[in-house]
Amino acid sequence: MTDKPATRLDTRASLGAKPAWVSASLLFLVSLILFVVPTLPQQTQGSSYNLLFTLLVITAALSMDRGRKKIFRLAAILVVVVWIANFAGLEVLLTVSRTLLFLFFVLIVFGLITQIARRKQVTTRVIVESISGYLLLGVVFSLIVGVVTSLQPEAFNFTLSGAEGGELASFRSDFAYYALVTYTTLGYGEIVPVTPLAKSLAMLMAITGPIYLTVIIAMLVGKFLSYSQEMTDK
Repeated sequence: MTDKPATRLDTRASLGAKPAWVSASLLFLVSLILFVVPTLPQQTQGSSYNLLFTLLVITAALSMDRGRKKIFRLAAILVVVVWIANFAGLEVLLTVSRTLLFLFFVLIVFGLITQIARRKQVTTRVIVESISGYLLLGVVFSLIVGVVTSLQPEAFNFTLSGAEGGELASFRSDFAYYALVTYTTLGYGEIVPVTPLAKSLAMLMAITGPIYLTVIIAMLVGKFLSYSQEMTDK
């Protein structure tokens, strides 16, 4: 009688296991999207973004400890939608794909935070997932900036010469730059929100960054002290 519950727990643990490289790959991919792709020539950025976002969506799904199969199916559907939108080149479909990506990555960020909260010890993987969650929020906000700009081209004082021609995708590096500068509360000020919707978004970004850092650092410090105390007691 006592062996069956243990067997169930072991089975669940095995289902929740994931390769060690997944967390590192997630951080690597999001870093490429935010920091490397914007430095590439303009004509290669579009294809680079499309490829890396595809890999990022799949890797993000694999990085979840729980519900990975369901999230992976959702990621596969999302990849198809994004590629159809990019192939069609219609701004409406691109806006829909950005919105779906935004919702997906919000789910992933909450999943990472939950995973970090469940861990009893601060390991390298926990630290990597904490950084990945922080950077993924930057990706989330860059996607929202793109959606807002597609709905209101005058929302920010970007120089969007291609906005009327359905070429907002070529400004993704600018969206990411503005999102991270605001999200990290750096705020150089050369790009500013103009419309009420854009201003509300800017306030949300500026508040979310410090809140994330405060919560994650508090969890990591608490886990470190708790584990150290356990080791001392032993």
